[in-house]
Amino acid sequence: MEFQEFAQELRGVLYPRLSQGEAVRAMFLDISSFENDDQNPLYEIDLSTYRGYLGEHHGISRTAGKIIGHLDKEKFASKIYDLPEDEINLLLDRFNSRISGISSINVGNSLADEFEKIILASRRRRSRAKPASSIVTSHADIQPTDANLFVETGGKCPICGAKIVAFGERGGRPCEVVDITPLNVRKDYRTAVEYGVTNADMPEPGTAEGRIVLCCDCAVMYNTGPTAEEFKKVYEAKRMLLARSKLASEIPGFALDAEISKVLTGLAELRDFAELENLSMTALRIDQKINMDNHLLLEKIRDYVVRYYKFIENRCGQLETQGDLDFTLLASQVKTCYLRLRGLGQEETFQLIAEWMQEKTGTTSMIACEILTAFFVQNCEVFDDTAAR
Repeated sequence: MEFQEFAQELRGVLYPRLSQGEAVRAMFLDISSFENDDQNPLYEIDLSTYRGYLGEHHGISRTAGKIIGHLDKEKFASKIYDLPEDEINLLLDRFNSRISGISSINVGNSLADEFEKIILASRRRRSRAKPASSIVTSHADIQPTDANLFVETGGKCPICGAKIVAFGERGGRPCEVVDITPLNVRKDYRTAVEYGVTNADMPEPGTAEGRIVLCCDCAVMYNTGPTAEEFKKVYEAKRMLLARSKLASEIPGFALDAEISKVLTGLAELRDFAELENLSMTALRIDQKINMDNHLLLEKIRDYVVRYYKFIENRCGQLETQGDLDFTLLASQVKTCYLRLRGLGQEETFQLIAEWMQEKTGTTSMIACEILTAFFVQNCEVFDDTAAR
C-alpha cells in the first residue's frame, strides 16, 4: 500500500480537526518516539512538505529517514485502540480489503504493521534509486577504502549471501556501506550492553574496521535499528572478513609443503572406497577439542576422521618413506597457521585453514582440504584441548 492511500483513509478518522499538513505530521509523530521531544526532527519539516505527501508523486523517504531508527508501533497501535467503537468499525470497513486478516481484535497492530512496512519500503526504494556509485551510508562520497570493503566481502552480502556488485556495475544487487555500531549505541554508549559487547569492543564508526558492505536490502533493515541478534551477526561477519583479509595478506609467508598436494589429489580422485580403512576409535580427541555448541562442526570432523584418517596417514607415510615429505615439518606448518588464527571461532578457524590449504596447493577440491584439516584436528595440530582451558 502506498502512503497516500494509507494516510487519506486514516486522516479523517484520527485527525478530523487538523489540516492536511498537520494530520500527516501527527501520523509520523504517533509512529515514532524520541527521548527529547524538543529536539524532535519532525518539527523541522515544513507543513507544506507533509501536505505534499498526500500527492500521488511525492515519496516520504525524507521524513522516513528521520524516524526509521525511532519507530514505535505500540504507540501508534494505542492511538487506534483508544478510538470509539464506531470509528474503529469505520477503519475496518476502509482497510478490510487492503490488509489481510485485519479485525476488531488486531486493528491497531495491523495498521501499525502496515505503516511500518510503508516506511521501510520508502527507504528501500530510495536506496535502489541512487546511482550505485553514490550508495554509502553516513558519508556524502565514496571513500577510498570502500573498494577494499567490497573486495573483502568476496562479492556476497555477509548477511543474506546474495550476490552484490561493485559500485557502478550490474549483474547483482547494489550494495551499501554501513557502520557496524548501531546509531542508538553511538548516541548512548550505555546501550552497548544490550548487544553483548563492551563499549571498548564496539567498532569505531567511519573506520575500515568499523564499516561493512551489505546488500541494500540488508543495509536498510540494519539501519532501522538492529536487534541484538542482527548486530551480533554483522559483528561476527566483520570479524570473519577481517580474519580472511589478514590471512590472505599473510598467505605468501605461510609455508606448506607442496608435496601435500599429492595427498589432496588422492582424496579428490578417490573412487574405490573399499580401500578405506575406518579408524577404530570414538574420536575422543575431537570431542575434547570442539566446543559442544559447535555440534555440527563436531559431527563433520568426526565423520571425516573416522572415514579418512588412516588413508591420509598411510599416504603421508608412503611419501615420507620415498623422501618426498617431512611430516614433522608439515605438522609444524599447520600448527603455525592455527596459532595465527587462534582466538577466532572454531568454525571460522577450521574453514580458514582449509582455504589456506587450497590456496597454497592449488587443489580444486575444498572438501579434500576440509578432510585434511580434520586429520590435523585429530592429530593435535589444530584446536586446543577444551578441558585445559
